[in-house]
Amino acid sequence: MDAEASGVKPGNGRTGTNAFTAVGISGSAPNWFADIVQMPVIVPNTSYRFELWAKSVTPGCTVQVQVLGRADGIDTTTSYRSISVVIPAAEVTPELIAQTQSTVLVDIFCIPGDGPNYAVYVDDITLTIV
Repeated sequence: MDAEASGVKPGNGRTGTNAFTAVGISGSAPNWFADIVQMPVIVPNTSYRFELWAKSVTPGCTVQVQVLGRADGIDTTTSYRSISVVIPAAEVTPELIAQTQSTVLVDIFCIPGDGPNYAVYVDDITLTIV
């Protein structure tokens, strides 16, 4: 991944002016990945919804989410698409919190190509109590 071209950058935001941008290095092997990792405070017996929006310059990259033992993902398109994962309160046990260490992981990977033509944008990442 091109560290200089990647990160929170202006432009391509879904609702604001910035978006997390991941860009492969031109001329490298035609695949790359990036991770966004957070460890929010999680309260047992509470329902949560994790949501994010993602798009790419060229279709075909993948964004996956893992949160409290649940996972979902999408293949990107040139328009923003959402991933939403709901974790019911009954599943949010102290044991699950300890096992997952409350880690929220967003995996971004792009196998078809590299360089700026395969940039991926992720925006509006939220974890809310429902």
